[in-house]
Amino acid sequence: MEEEQYSIPMLGNQLSERFGQDIAYTTVQKCQNHCISSYSEGSLLPTEEKCLRNCFLKSYDFFKYADEEIKFFLRQKQ
Repeated sequence: MEEEQYSIPMLGNQLSERFGQDIAYTTVQKCQNHCISSYSEGSLLPTEEKCLRNCFLKSYDFFKYADEEIKFFLRQKQ
């Protein structure tokens, strides 16, 4: 029985493409649910705007850190 060969970088790229949109969608949903409290459709309150900005920045920092950790792990496996 032959063992299947996988290209770790290729698998990483496929996962990134597949889940990148899902991560963006869930980040927007999470930040929107957490930060939006007014019912105004035309504008955001200053507190809502600040909350959204902080939420997106923290999410970006988290995913950037997680991406670096995964890349490090994959390099160690090669």
